[in-house]
Amino acid sequence: MMTKDQFFKENVYELAFGDEAINKDYSDEEVLKKLFNDLQILQCYIEQHGEMDIDEATEILHNIYS
Repeated sequence: MMTKDQFFKENVYELAFGDEAINKDYSDEEVLKKLFNDLQILQCYIEQHGEMDIDEATEILHNIYS
C-alpha cells in the first residue's frame, strides 16, 4: 500500500515527466527544475497574452517540448 507521501511524489513526477516517471531515473531536483521551468514559461505567456485555460497551457507546453 502506498503512503500519502509516496502517492504525492509519484503524482508530482508524473506532472513533470508523464506516466510512470517515478520509475525512470529522474532525480527530485530534475523534477522540481522541470516544474519550475514550466511555470515560468506559462507565467511569461500569461503576462503577454492574458489568462489561459488548461487546454491552452497544455498545448503551449506540448509545443515547447515536442
